[in-house]
Amino acid sequence: MKLLQKFINQELELANGCTEPAAVAYAVARAADFSEGELQKIVVKMDGYVYKNGMRTGIPGTDRYGGNRLAAALGFFIENSADKKLTLLNSLEEEVIKKGEEIIDLVELKVIEDQEELFIKAEIFGDNVVESTIVKSHTNLTQIKVDSDPIYKNEDLMEEKNMKFNLENEIKNMNIREIVDLMEKQFDVSMERYLKQGLLTNQELAEAGLNNEGCGIGRQYKKMAGDDFIRNSAAEVAAGIDARMAGAELPALASSGSGNQGIFITLGTHLSGLELDKNETEILKATLLAHLIAYFIKIKIGKLSSLCGLFTAAAPGLLAALLYLEEKNEMIEEGINNIYSDIGGVLCDGAKTSCAFKAISAYEIAQRHFNFLVNGLECPLPTGYVNEDLQKTLKHQYEIVNPVGVSVNNALIKSIEANFSKKGADKE
Repeated sequence: MKLLQKFINQELELANGCTEPAAVAYAVARAADFSEGELQKIVVKMDGYVYKNGMRTGIPGTDRYGGNRLAAALGFFIENSADKKLTLLNSLEEEVIKKGEEIIDLVELKVIEDQEELFIKAEIFGDNVVESTIVKSHTNLTQIKVDSDPIYKNEDLMEEKNMKFNLENEIKNMNIREIVDLMEKQFDVSMERYLKQGLLTNQELAEAGLNNEGCGIGRQYKKMAGDDFIRNSAAEVAAGIDARMAGAELPALASSGSGNQGIFITLGTHLSGLELDKNETEILKATLLAHLIAYFIKIKIGKLSSLCGLFTAAAPGLLAALLYLEEKNEMIEEGINNIYSDIGGVLCDGAKTSCAFKAISAYEIAQRHFNFLVNGLECPLPTGYVNEDLQKTLKHQYEIVNPVGVSVNNALIKSIEANFSKKGADKE
């Protein structure tokens, strides 16, 4: 299989609602298939990133911003979850929502501090004890146990790990020129069709946000934008993210595990490509390049991080797409370094509708640095932690957000919990 096709299969997938609550619901649902007797409690242990990102997001089909806790309760009643995976929260029946809300007080969340990789363990206590475990990626269910006895183990786990490891290693060891070459040489019509469908999917979310979904960030900004192309486009991107975070019953094409970043890249590249008068194929190729660049960055600094992925991954991806469309590939590395010089420390305080604010800023920053570059601005490097070598810049960025002996993310979690002390999680 082509390396580019492996990337699409593994990193560009559909998800309903925020991916973290969906993964929590998936873990609970798989365990619930084997639960017997009257439910006593559901305990979900998770890494700090999953906890933070899924704390205040909307759940599709509900009016409550219940995040992980409500997702876990709903997961207990969702059937056929093995096939649904991250779309299992789509089109829930009213009866399931009602049942989930009735047992929400039986759900306990526990944070495993200093857990670097994605980790979710759902434990259901009834007449028996069932647990399911997800590691590394949102749908990577490794095993299910009933009363401590394994009844399901992912026999293909090592193969899946090897596939992911090989994909990560191959992309991580590339430079920007090689990533562009990979896209150019392996892009085909089937990929074009898939990306086009992903665009249509994310456009539906933007339309929902511009109409009545979400808290109205994109709608309001659209009114303020007038004839300004950049502000109008930023408003559409923000509207899609706002609608998704509010729980719109529509899937998103996610990018490297993030629906918000998938919306940002697909809509941002499409709108910008049209403004640059490029054809559909050119725009979709640029879109795929943006996804690749975002993935390249995220495997360098961490897929889940204490920094906002819209700024650290999606905006650099969009900038790369714009420069590609204008045949200025030699400027991509410099441009990404400039973005890091500008907004290298924007924190992620969880997934929520206000991510739409950040989407507006990140989109406009990508456009700003595109215009700086094509108009001949050269910024001397190194400066601060930003190196003229992008690989070194990303290494420094990783070290900053993963300091030895201290966790920025744990500090963030404590700050967040101060706002929601009655709904917080225990620590392990």
